[in-house]
Amino acid sequence: MAQQALKNRRITIDKWQDTYKLLPNLLDDNASWQDENGVGVMYETYGEEEAFVNAIDSHYVWTYDGDYVMNGRHFINRIGYFISSIPWKDEDNWCIKVSSR
Repeated sequence: MAQQALKNRRITIDKWQDTYKLLPNLLDDNASWQDENGVGVMYETYGEEEAFVNAIDSHYVWTYDGDYVMNGRHFINRIGYFISSIPWKDEDNWCIKVSSR
């Protein structure tokens, strides 16, 4: 079987949020990274929140490292996780630059 090449994708952070529809953090009312309605959408990288994220299909998980948001669950330099309502595709390799928020 031929291996399909990853497609490096570029998108603005706002377009990413509009496209993938981030879900609110269901475990912390004061979660970091608020959406346009002021609802926290980032999950922590430890404890109950990490366990919750780890139970989600990785195609709905995104990792924030302080500079970029990347599709999937990553462990190096991670600051937080997001869960989207729209999955990313296997052939996509998202690395979204986060400007100062």
